[in-house]
Amino acid sequence: MAEAEHGWVLEWFVKNGAEYVGRTDLTNAGVEWLQTLFGEPSADDMMCSSYQVGARQAQELAAHASQPMDLDRFDYYVSGWAEQGFRTPGGLYPPPKDPPAFINGPVRIRPVPRDDAQ
Repeated sequence: MAEAEHGWVLEWFVKNGAEYVGRTDLTNAGVEWLQTLFGEPSADDMMCSSYQVGARQAQELAAHASQPMDLDRFDYYVSGWAEQGFRTPGGLYPPPKDPPAFINGPVRIRPVPRDDAQ
């Protein structure tokens, strides 16, 4: 049986707004590199949360995203995803890459990174 896949996407929203604009896969970006880039100390959760991209991170991520970033127009987030059956060493289940279809289609919601959460 094949191991469940997991990875990360770069999503962007209208600056300071809730309107979803797009998403691209991050290629060749490993968990250790992302943890260092975003200062995430927990190796157990494997970057399952969403992380807002700042200017420093945008420069580093540019080589891993197929889409150029415009931080003046959009807010960017790196978010983890996994196929069903994947679990981090800390026991977390990242969300699926594509949300399940609902009656009116899936709706993407702007992430609330841990630092911004109440």
